[in-house]
Amino acid sequence: MFEKFTTSAREIVVGAQSTARAERASQIDSRHLLLGVLDAGGETASTIIDAIPDAAAALNRIRHANAPSGLDAEALASIGIDISGVTARADDVFGEGALQNAGTTKRHIPFRNEAKKVLELALREAIRLNEKSIGARHILLGILRARGTAYDALVAEGVDVGALRASLDGLAAA
Repeated sequence: MFEKFTTSAREIVVGAQSTARAERASQIDSRHLLLGVLDAGGETASTIIDAIPDAAAALNRIRHANAPSGLDAEALASIGIDISGVTARADDVFGEGALQNAGTTKRHIPFRNEAKKVLELALREAIRLNEKSIGARHILLGILRARGTAYDALVAEGVDVGALRASLDGLAAA
């Protein structure tokens, strides 16, 4: 199936994996794919942004829904730990970004079933639209049909899914 993916669709999948890795997620979910679509930019990303009321705040909430919270510098300072000093010392000893990159891996992160479903539905959307390749638009249509974490996030942010779907159907093939 991946041979049918356009370059941008492949970049979306790679971006989803990078986001999952940065969040230290054990699996790639549909929200990671949605963020991949948004990060890819272009007409499909613009269509999502146009469909979200108060898009800037909503996208920030979606983007950081599962982001690691990090260390609470103020709480650590209350028990005598200077996190900036610890970070600087770790950078000196182990290299730049040692603490930030600790625990991350370059190994493949598996897809959660809902993300697999999104990609399968993206193929079905391409077939429905009588198009030979799978692009960003098809992945977003797959997200809307799969009804996983990304779908829930979009609905929670006030997106009219029917209107978004109609807008996507109206976009020209990429």
